[in-house]
Amino acid sequence: MRAPIFIALALMLCAGSVTQAAAPAGSKERLRRLVRLPRLSLTLGMSFDPLRGIVLMPDRVLAMYEIEDLRKGMQDNASDAPRHTRIGRLLDGIGSHNEARQAYTNAVSLYRRQGAEQSDDGPTLADYGAALHGLGELDAAERVLRRGVQVAPAAWKPHAALGRLLSAQALASLVPATGSAGADPFKALLSGEAASGKLKPAQLEQAQTRIEESVLCYDRAIESAPDVAEPYTGRAAVRVFHNLLGWLRNPDAESEPQPVRLARAMYPPEALPDLRQAMRLAPKDPMALGTALLFELFSSALEQGSLQSESIGTGNSWANLPERTRQPVRESLTRLEEMSQDTESHTAAAALELLGSLQCFVVNDVPGAEQTLRRATALDSKRTQAWETLIFILATSKRSEALQAVCEDRLKAEESARARLFLAKSHEMRSDWNRVFETTETLERRYPEDVYANLAAAAAILHTTRDEAGLRRAAQSIAKAEKLLGAAPARDEVVNLLFLRGLLFALADATEPALHQLRQIKQIDPHFEGIEEALEIVEQM
Repeated sequence: MRAPIFIALALMLCAGSVTQAAAPAGSKERLRRLVRLPRLSLTLGMSFDPLRGIVLMPDRVLAMYEIEDLRKGMQDNASDAPRHTRIGRLLDGIGSHNEARQAYTNAVSLYRRQGAEQSDDGPTLADYGAALHGLGELDAAERVLRRGVQVAPAAWKPHAALGRLLSAQALASLVPATGSAGADPFKALLSGEAASGKLKPAQLEQAQTRIEESVLCYDRAIESAPDVAEPYTGRAAVRVFHNLLGWLRNPDAESEPQPVRLARAMYPPEALPDLRQAMRLAPKDPMALGTALLFELFSSALEQGSLQSESIGTGNSWANLPERTRQPVRESLTRLEEMSQDTESHTAAAALELLGSLQCFVVNDVPGAEQTLRRATALDSKRTQAWETLIFILATSKRSEALQAVCEDRLKAEESARARLFLAKSHEMRSDWNRVFETTETLERRYPEDVYANLAAAAAILHTTRDEAGLRRAAQSIAKAEKLLGAAPARDEVVNLLFLRGLLFALADATEPALHQLRQIKQIDPHFEGIEEALEIVEQM
C-alpha cells in the first residue's frame, strides 16, 4: 500500500456523431484554448507491506544496479540460490512481479535439489523460506522457517523471515486473495468488506494472533543481531499493521473522518524508534534515512491536526513544522550531503535525489534544490525522480528555455514515453504548438500502447486542427486511450480522458454528451484546471 501522497505535482502546461445546432465559432476557439496536454503527477511517499516493510517508494534505479551485479555474480550452481531470492525480492519491490516469480522459482528449484528443507543451517533455511514465501507457498514457507528458528535459535535471519511470513499470513487471513508476494497487499485490505467493517471477528482474531507472534519473532531477531537494520524496519511495519487492525475493527467510528483515522493508524508513534534505529545502522543508505524522516514528518503533521498533513510539500511546509521535527530534517540534509561525497556514484546520486526533493518540498529551498538535482542527474542520468523534480521547479518558475533544455537532456538520457511527453509539455509552455504536434506525433508512433501518448496526440490535434477529419483523428486516439486504461485506471488517467473527450464532444456540437463528461470531472477532481470555464462555455452553447 502507498502511504498518503507526500507531494503531487501537476504540470498543466470514441465519439459517434450527434447532430445539433452548431455552436458559435467564438465558443469553439475558447474551448480549443482550454485544450492541454495530459496532466502528470510526481509522487514521493512510502510503501508498506509485510514482505518489504516500510520503505520509500521503490528506488528502481538502485534495484536494477543491484540486480545487474547479482546476475554477474551467478556461478551456475547451487550457490546461486540466495542470489535468485534476493533478485526476486528486489523485482517484487519495483513491481516486476512476473520476473520476481521466475527468480523465486529458480531459487526454490536449487534449494530443493540440495535437500535444503532438512538443513541445519539457519541462513539457508531463512532464504529458502523467503523464496517459498515469494511464490505464495505460505504453508511450505512456514514449515521451513519454523525449522530454521528451531535448529538455529541464535541466528537472526530465520526469526526475521518468519516474522515477515506471519505478517503476510495475517493479511491473507483478512483478504485471502493477497497471499502471494506479487499481489498488492493492502489495496484490497483497505477497500471492500475490510474497509466497510464487514470482517468477521474470527478473521480479525486470527490476524491479531499472527501479528503478535510476528512481533515476537522480530524481537528475537533484534536480540540476536542488535546491529542489523533489517529487523528494525520489519518490526516497525508489523507495529503499523497491528495499529491498522484497530482501524479495521471499526473503520466508521464517528470521532473523526475515516481517512483521518486511517492516516493516524498508518503512522503510530511506536513505529518511529525502530525506523530511526534502522537509519542509524545503515549510515550510507539514503532510503533508510528517507523512510525514517518521511514517517516522522507525517506523524508530526497528524499530531498537529488533519489539515496540517495537507501542507506537506507546499511552500508552508517548513513554517508549519515544530522545532522538534525541524532538527531531524536539518540533520538528514547534512547526512545526505555527506553520503553524496563519501559513497559510490550510484548511491551518491540517490542521496542527492532525495536531498533535492527535501530541499524543494520540505524546507522550501528551491534554488538549493535545483543545484542539488542537477548534480544528481549529472552523476547518474537514470535518476528519474531527480529529473522530474527539476522539471517541476523549472515549470513552476516559468523558466521555459531552461525547462526545454532539461527535457531535451532527459530524453537523451532516457528514451521513454514519459520523457517525450515532458518534452512536448515544455513546447506547450512556450506556446509552440507546431513542435507540440510534431513531438506528440512521434510519441504516439513510438508508443502506440501508452495511454498518455494517445491522449497527448488527441490534445495536440484538437488544439491545432479545425476540420472534421481532425476531430475524427482525435476521437480515434481518445478511444484507443480508453481501451488501454484497464480495469483499475488511476485518477489522473480518468480525468485527463474525460476532459479531452468532453472538449471533443463540444467541438463536434454534441453539448449534452460533453456536459456529461465534464460534470463527471467535477465529482472526481473539482479543482481540475479549466473545468469551470469549460462547463461555463458548453452550458451556453
